[in-house]
Amino acid sequence: IISKKLKPFKLFEEERKRCVKCGNTNFDMIFLTPPSFVSTSGQDKGFIFRNEFSEQGIPLWDGTVNDGYSGYGDSEYPRLVQYDDCRGIEGWTVVCLGFDRMLEWKSYKFAKSPEHYSETEILRLRTLWSIIPLSRAIDTIIITFENPELIEKIFPPPLTVGDNIEIVD
Repeated sequence: IISKKLKPFKLFEEERKRCVKCGNTNFDMIFLTPPSFVSTSGQDKGFIFRNEFSEQGIPLWDGTVNDGYSGYGDSEYPRLVQYDDCRGIEGWTVVCLGFDRMLEWKSYKFAKSPEHYSETEILRLRTLWSIIPLSRAIDTIIITFENPELIEKIFPPPLTVGDNIEIVD
């Protein structure tokens, strides 16, 4: 499912309920976030939308405030980790929040690398790296964009794989 909205809470809640109905726990739903949605200083460290998610009925175990894999969540809540921390984990349902922001961040990181990658190498590395979060879901993946105009640039037409891909507003 590709969403033109960054935070389609109704869709998130429907998929969370479906995840549990399929015999899983809330823990089996994972939200991935780019670093730009994480505050690293002050009293409000962690996911900057944490309160908004909670107010919408989706409280999260916020792995952005913990040391990577230590204390890895409570099955009462869906997990939230940064994209860079998603290697080695999987969930029944995975939500890639701000996928466009993650790709921009990866491009920036590779461009600033001491290896001095060419534009072609940066695009290749960013594309290869994007496979990691896109392969974390067992059943359903939801990809959200901050800038919906980038959907066709990142996933160029024809974007049809039978009934397997759905773009929602």
